[in-house]
Amino acid sequence: GRIIYKDLLGTSALINPGNSGGPLLNINGDLIGINTAIKAGAQGISFAIPADRVKATVLNLLRFRTTNSVLVGVKMAEGAKGLIISDTQSKSPADGKLLPGDEIISIDGTGITERLDFNIALLNKSPGDAIKIEGYREGKKFSTTLTLAAPPVAPVAKLAQERLGLSLQELTQEMARHLGLEAPEGVLVSAVKKGGPADEAGLRPGDVIYHFGMYEVRNLAEFGKILEMAEAGDVVYLFLYRGGESYHTTIKIG
Repeated sequence: GRIIYKDLLGTSALINPGNSGGPLLNINGDLIGINTAIKAGAQGISFAIPADRVKATVLNLLRFRTTNSVLVGVKMAEGAKGLIISDTQSKSPADGKLLPGDEIISIDGTGITERLDFNIALLNKSPGDAIKIEGYREGKKFSTTLTLAAPPVAPVAKLAQERLGLSLQELTQEMARHLGLEAPEGVLVSAVKKGGPADEAGLRPGDVIYHFGMYEVRNLAEFGKILEMAEAGDVVYLFLYRGGESYHTTIKIG
């Protein structure tokens, strides 16, 4: 049968070994994709991952890394010139400093036009750092300074029950040995709520989750940090051990 490649850009630009991961540009110099593969016997046709897919992946990676370290306390949507504040979190750095309807156009002098810009601006920030935000409020330009805070961490057990419908516990050396694992890395599923996301994903008591989305999971604390930053409706891969074998599935975050 035929092999059909979906969601890739086909190009006659030559890709040789070592080119994968390099940029694919159009005649205007705009990035349109990331080179990924060449089809042998396809008369030099190469393939690239579209830039919008790459951007979405990078945004997701930065969202986890950035929001795991600092809290601003805003919900946003993309506007005509920048990001529109839709809501602020009570007692957060943004509370009283930013208002719903504010349009953010820069952080510390760096232009902000989309969520990716916002996340990059916060990438190397730490709790306690001050940032200068500029934008428009009711048509007039304004600026304010926020002091970033550390994000609150919800108890992992409660978070897992509410968002995934499962109970977890730390994996001890003794448990790992009993399950035939070399090291106690991962988290142990102790119960699964019927009809919940974990149940629909096929998880069972006794499973050991060792990879959640794009991240390795070594303990409950790491699992909790990743889960806390996931958004409702996200569908992520889970990699787990069951009966000495490795499996993977997808789960929808509640």
